[in-house]
Amino acid sequence: MQNSKKDAQARPVPKARQSSRLRWLLGSVVAGSLLSRVWLHIQTRNEYTLCSHTTSIYTVDETQPRAQCISVLDGHISAVGNEADISRNWLLDLLYYPSAAKVRYIEREHIIVPGLADAHAHLLQQGFKMQLQLDGSKSVQEVIERIKAYIISHPDVERDPTRWIIGMGWDQTKWPGAEFPTAADLSSDPILRGRFILLLRVDVHASVLEMLAPLPSNVEGGSIIRDASGDPTGIFVDNAMTLVPTPSWTPDQYVDFFDTAVAEALKFGLTSIHDAFTDPAAVEFFKKQAESGKLPVRLYLMAVPFSENFTDWQPSKIQRLSNYGVQGRLNLRSVKLFTDGALGSWGAALIEPYSDKPDARGIMRSSPETMDQLIRSAWEAKLQVNVHCIGDRANEVVLDVFEKLLTEEARNGKAEISAFRPRIEHAQILQLSDLQRIGKLGIIASVQPTHGTSDMGYAETRLGPERIKGAYAYRTLLEASPQKVLPLGSDFPVEGVNPLLGFYAAVFRLTVDGRSPHGDGGWFPSERLTRAQALKGMTLDAAYASFAETELGSLTVGKRADFVLLDRNIMEVQPAEILKTKVVATVIDATAAMSNMKAYLAEKYMTGPKADAILAKVGPKKKKRKATTAAPSAFVMDVDGGWGDEPKDDMEDVEEAIVATDRSFKKRKVAPTEEGSGWATIQPGVKEETPPPPDEQPQVVQETAFVGGLVSAQQLKKALPQTNVEPTATAEEIALAQETVYRDATGKKINTKAARAEAARLKREREEKEAQKMEWGKGLVQRDEAEKRKQELEAQRGKKFARYADDADLNEEMKAKELWNDPAAQFLTKKRAKGPRKPEWDGVDRGNGFEKKWFQSINQKKRKGLESYQWSAEDM
Repeated sequence: MQNSKKDAQARPVPKARQSSRLRWLLGSVVAGSLLSRVWLHIQTRNEYTLCSHTTSIYTVDETQPRAQCISVLDGHISAVGNEADISRNWLLDLLYYPSAAKVRYIEREHIIVPGLADAHAHLLQQGFKMQLQLDGSKSVQEVIERIKAYIISHPDVERDPTRWIIGMGWDQTKWPGAEFPTAADLSSDPILRGRFILLLRVDVHASVLEMLAPLPSNVEGGSIIRDASGDPTGIFVDNAMTLVPTPSWTPDQYVDFFDTAVAEALKFGLTSIHDAFTDPAAVEFFKKQAESGKLPVRLYLMAVPFSENFTDWQPSKIQRLSNYGVQGRLNLRSVKLFTDGALGSWGAALIEPYSDKPDARGIMRSSPETMDQLIRSAWEAKLQVNVHCIGDRANEVVLDVFEKLLTEEARNGKAEISAFRPRIEHAQILQLSDLQRIGKLGIIASVQPTHGTSDMGYAETRLGPERIKGAYAYRTLLEASPQKVLPLGSDFPVEGVNPLLGFYAAVFRLTVDGRSPHGDGGWFPSERLTRAQALKGMTLDAAYASFAETELGSLTVGKRADFVLLDRNIMEVQPAEILKTKVVATVIDATAAMSNMKAYLAEKYMTGPKADAILAKVGPKKKKRKATTAAPSAFVMDVDGGWGDEPKDDMEDVEEAIVATDRSFKKRKVAPTEEGSGWATIQPGVKEETPPPPDEQPQVVQETAFVGGLVSAQQLKKALPQTNVEPTATAEEIALAQETVYRDATGKKINTKAARAEAARLKREREEKEAQKMEWGKGLVQRDEAEKRKQELEAQRGKKFARYADDADLNEEMKAKELWNDPAAQFLTKKRAKGPRKPEWDGVDRGNGFEKKWFQSINQKKRKGLESYQWSAEDM
């Protein structure tokens, strides 16, 4: 037996078996490494599944309009369908997904829709508007009261009369008489008189301010409203607003306006915004936000890089941005152009005169020839062209330009409208023939349904019964579109930020209180959209208009996981319920940007330590209740099923008694009860936050105070707690008793009040002496200069805002402007000019018109320096 064991030990292992063992060992190592990597990847990626009991996930996908579940993985939609259809690899399920945690259901009344987009808005202007809001004002006097309240509530503005006060949102069509406010109205109040005040109309196509002199007789593409005697009233419309010299925004204001507007947008479920007026300064600001990862929403920018006379119009130099920044949420590939003004200020360009103002046809801010040049140059630079058009004249001119351009492209075999996707912003009033032509040309009509419900109170009067048939025709525009695309926006801050206001207006064409000039059926109900069409306009159509339909706009596998969780089903509820809908969560790239999806899931669908940990991180911190020191006692309460029963007749006058004792009990979460007894001993009581009045407290009797038997009234009165007892000491005496006593080295009490007063007196005397010494140290020249500065400040304070040509101080200031802050200015001499001498005026008026042209050119150069604000304040 021993020999056989030795033989076995000495027998060599076959090479085949050794190779097999090595392969098995190597395979185990590889498999273990693979599993560990898979496990690590699963733990670090962002993946979850949401389902609806009522199949209330609206995908805006033609192949599957509604779904029960969606799954997200690393910021994208990974699966859409029924719960049974959403299956994963069995190995991943085994490693990570326990059966109870695979799917989480939203509440039955909640729904999920794709991330909502606003196809026409002004983000920074929304934050700017919220400084001084004039929305909803019912008269000029109410506007004045709001400005006064703003001044009083801002001490820095109140102290400085030179600070600009800029408000926005007034709408004279909502006032009695529908008259424009004037500068005289502002000057009528002593608090406002002499201040720099600029009030922008709700559509930012008109403004009112204090007098600005001198003013030109007319402005191309704009107008200055004058009274019957020809004097300016202070109202500037469209291009005339460029005459207003307002200050540019500071970097802090950019951040403040941006943060305010973005918070508002996320609160209402917006995940994508088309910014319809982005000047170069705003582009740079948005780039910095994107580069630092501080862009909570997706932005599609429409650049406006040119000045009023288009001298610097070079679209080829506009920088393109594609998924720019850390989060890839910034895009720029389009420009914004303007043709006319707004309907509310009679600025929309019409073919025929206004019905309620026969002497006006609106304002063409750019001539047809200029529009042809601008659109053509942007088209050649391969930029998307978005043109502001409200009146039928403006729409006709722009459609003519596009039709001519597309015809030329067709001759050259280059006509691909989908590659450029030109847009007409607003497309508000069109001829019936142009309603069909815009579709035939493939031009995208970008509309704002809330404009229709805001204007319907006066639009028919202003346009007349025939012209109104082609106005706000959203259903007709959608049906005429070859792609069946109609992006919807709000034009905020002209209208509200909430996209559901636009959804409601598009579907029902009613005011928020359910009214319209044509009754409860809506204003021109034939132009109403269905709920599905409206939702598509706010999601997939808006994505198509910004070249993002392959990434955004619907809950489709492979697209970005942008979606919104709403607290009720806007696709089925009554109209009034839509306006009450709240956003539970706004999710961008599978991460909650508003609310907290992780906390929402933990609160609704998870239990145990993990859920508690999540809620502890994101939940509001609760204040700890201070510990109370109560006398040791035990409360005896009835915990049987009779709690809440009415008292018996013979028990009505019996007060409930609580027995107090000096015995102490250990605290227990659940007190033991005696078998067959309806009573339980509860833990020692804690003092309530709001104790009842003394006369309503239960009577307390000391357990050891009396012996059994009858008790006299005097004995009982002494034993009961005394109520309404007068305090034995005054508040001053109590405070004096609690005051800290200080004594000197001899033990004598120190009067602290007198000591503090003496110290304050000595400090005041010391400061006065120091100030006096500094005054004595000044020389006569320093005193004269200080007095001169005071006089100059007083003189500037008394000057009017309007400056005239014969103002000597102004002339001297402008002459010295070039050498400001130059310490060597007095030593410099002007360089001699080289070449032929420039034409100069010798001061003699020869009557040949040279002097007039000379001064016009100088004034134009000066005015151009005051135009920086127009691009940030002007709106579509």
